[in-house]
Amino acid sequence: MRLTEGALPIGEPIPWDLCNGQGRVMFRQGFVVNTRASRERILAMDLYIAPDSGDMNSAEEMHGAAALQAHTVVGPLRKIEQLADCCSELFAGICHGPPVEVDDIHELAVSATRLYAEHPDTCLAAVHFNFGRSFQSLHAIYSLFLAGQVVALPGDDDQRHAMLSRAALTANLGMFEYHDEWAGQAGPLSDEQRSLRDSHPQRSVERLRALGVGDEDWLSTVERHHELADGSGYPAGLCGDDVPESARIIGLVDRYLAWVLPRAGRSPAGAAGALRTLYNEADKYGRDLTLAFIKAVGVYPPGSAVELANGEIAVVVRRSAADTAHPKVVTVKQQDDRYSREQPLRDTRDERYRIVDFYEPARGEVNPALMIKAWY
Repeated sequence: MRLTEGALPIGEPIPWDLCNGQGRVMFRQGFVVNTRASRERILAMDLYIAPDSGDMNSAEEMHGAAALQAHTVVGPLRKIEQLADCCSELFAGICHGPPVEVDDIHELAVSATRLYAEHPDTCLAAVHFNFGRSFQSLHAIYSLFLAGQVVALPGDDDQRHAMLSRAALTANLGMFEYHDEWAGQAGPLSDEQRSLRDSHPQRSVERLRALGVGDEDWLSTVERHHELADGSGYPAGLCGDDVPESARIIGLVDRYLAWVLPRAGRSPAGAAGALRTLYNEADKYGRDLTLAFIKAVGVYPPGSAVELANGEIAVVVRRSAADTAHPKVVTVKQQDDRYSREQPLRDTRDERYRIVDFYEPARGEVNPALMIKAWY
């Protein structure tokens, strides 16, 4: 039986599994929906109530609106949330106990790296819309995705990539206790908070050394990840060759995430504003490095909503290594503003589906990226 609007009550577990048209279970019995804004997203996925998975009669009796918290039980988005949960638990252990081992960091970094290798475009897309865990934990995981996988330096070997991934993961360990609080603070930081922020690179290094980290490249990268090539960074105001390239990579990634992750008082700015800012500030990180980053994530990164020449609204789902300006997209809104259940794949090299511009959802509008069936 096809899922209908009236079968998704707010705040109550669903009494059956939900499957797609191929019979794959997308949401398990017991999944709880929470917000009105997400009902449209679930319904747009064109799901069915799985036979023999619960009380089919109750589907006719239930009513209300629903929302998608996120994700499949085993899909990549759900795995990202599991990694974020592991990250929070790991960092809490480093800072407050119970004790953890350096190998725990290695294991988490390897797991995140493997997930990115298996689902690169979905992981990169998640950076732009998957915000279902704490700010500090997602920031760490997304930093690893971007710094350790998206940016590939000429001549890099596996050992250097592994170091960069671990450094990206732990760069903000020194402000673990404050990161979520500050992200939820609408006003500017106080003088005391700024002092804590400015000293967090050294505190991150102190915590890593206390844990037993002895890799000086890892520690130097973490300590200097807010230093800038032009000398305008912190805490020491280093410049030029005193700022290692690995540190500038993480600083660049941190700047990008500052734009695309949501904070109190503002919605995420989106990839367009973030990429424009990085381009304008390229000398702070090194112009070649900045342009390499922009090329790697794509002119239109996965997860970005775009407007097509034929009037459709689509979401970027796949980059093209050979042509970063023409990614593959999936249509979510038709020209008449109706949502597309079919979600056809479009090749933006075709003039009919040429990207005209980024699409900025109206206030209160569901982020189109949340509706893409392909993520799940």
